[in-house]
Amino acid sequence: MKKKLICLLLVLAMLLAFTSCFKSENKYDYIMADYITIPDFIGHKVELELDYLQASIDSKLLENSKEYTVTVTDEIYIDVSFYYVKTLVDEKTGTTYDQKGDKVEELSQTNMKLVVGSGKLGSFLENAMLGANIGDIINNKYPQNQLADILPDITLPEGKVLNDYIKDSLFVDIKIMNKEIKLGDVVSVNYKGYRLDADGNIAKNDKGEDDLFDESPATSFFLGSKLAIDDFENNLVGMLIGEDHSKEFLATFPNDYSDESLQGQTVLFRVYVNDLYVAPVYDNAFVKAYFEFDTTEDFENELIKQFVVASMYNYVLDNCTIISYPQTEYNNAHKELSDVEASFKEEYGVELDTYIRESYSMSRDEYVKSNMKTEMIYYAISQQNGLIPTEQMLVNERESLINYYKNYYMQNTSMNGDTAYDQAVYFVDSLGASYVYENVMFTLVDDFLKEKAELVKLEKTYTSISETIAENKTPTEQ
Repeated sequence: MKKKLICLLLVLAMLLAFTSCFKSENKYDYIMADYITIPDFIGHKVELELDYLQASIDSKLLENSKEYTVTVTDEIYIDVSFYYVKTLVDEKTGTTYDQKGDKVEELSQTNMKLVVGSGKLGSFLENAMLGANIGDIINNKYPQNQLADILPDITLPEGKVLNDYIKDSLFVDIKIMNKEIKLGDVVSVNYKGYRLDADGNIAKNDKGEDDLFDESPATSFFLGSKLAIDDFENNLVGMLIGEDHSKEFLATFPNDYSDESLQGQTVLFRVYVNDLYVAPVYDNAFVKAYFEFDTTEDFENELIKQFVVASMYNYVLDNCTIISYPQTEYNNAHKELSDVEASFKEEYGVELDTYIRESYSMSRDEYVKSNMKTEMIYYAISQQNGLIPTEQMLVNERESLINYYKNYYMQNTSMNGDTAYDQAVYFVDSLGASYVYENVMFTLVDDFLKEKAELVKLEKTYTSISETIAENKTPTEQ
């Protein structure tokens, strides 16, 4: 649903929805000009960096990445073990049996780097690996004659003779060991960054400790998307997954880096790759499956709209003047928070005021006023420009919300269609008429802000990795 949700506390949105009691559809049933002055925003210039748009697309791909699985043409490291199977003989019938299927005595083990689909290990073995994850063991039994062309020289254990084993019965274990990281992969990285002194050694801070300026136990990003500095990304290419394959390298920050203390500085990174993921291709199928847009153009227009609306809103927010806060709404907002204090602490294990302070660096009163200010801006723009929801809009929005929550209940619970619909009706109606009204009104104001902006598109400065992959090129072809 394309809406701007305004709630007194984001983590409390669902809880507050049940405790709030709205008196009318129009929550701020006042002449808003008496309470807030809105600056003239018509024609306000919004500069859209197309690099930012591409970064937004890459972030959506990152969010929907899947755990890495082996596919054809992947270059991976594997361990291959071959076993003969000892047998038992039924003396009455002469029938031979595997010893409960148990493997006995490894005959040969091979470590290799394999391009899946090359045929080096045999198509039937390589096909068995497709869809496996790093660390998986693929275990199958094959006739020996099927393996004749790929078996290494086998040396039997000392004192054993071939007749003790069935010649045509072999187990093969294939363990997927690792894969080298490449541009286009989504990686989860553990890193620590240290400042260096004039001699190139790790500097010390004022406590005499190593000057650690940044660290993360699990940062995920799209390798090649320019979300990290070039030296950092380039040094990850070719690394293997796992702490045992840690790497230490020097990296230099660009002169225009956002943190002035690091601009042009060479630092030391200690890094290992936690895990590997694969991002989907950015195309029409992707935006339709994940975001319900028919084309990438429609999807990008929505991203642009969100950016423009946020920019216009921030301009209004920074330049508006609060004359006073409507006392009734101010009191109600404080009461709603007071009403959920106990349940919030029980649910999340932290005091409500502590959460507000640590999450938003505000007192409770500052947070209430901040959220009221947002609502007042929207209601003021709505009043001044006649952006008032019609009765039919409200009816349509209620039905849309009901259908949304019906599908949610059906997908996430065991409810059937009728039960899910009844629950959705109950839930939406419990949110109150003001919730439905604001959904529609916020959308009308957002559309108006987008329409009245002067949009200036700044040229892109790079080709992102997602664009390269979407064009069916390998990342090295950039």
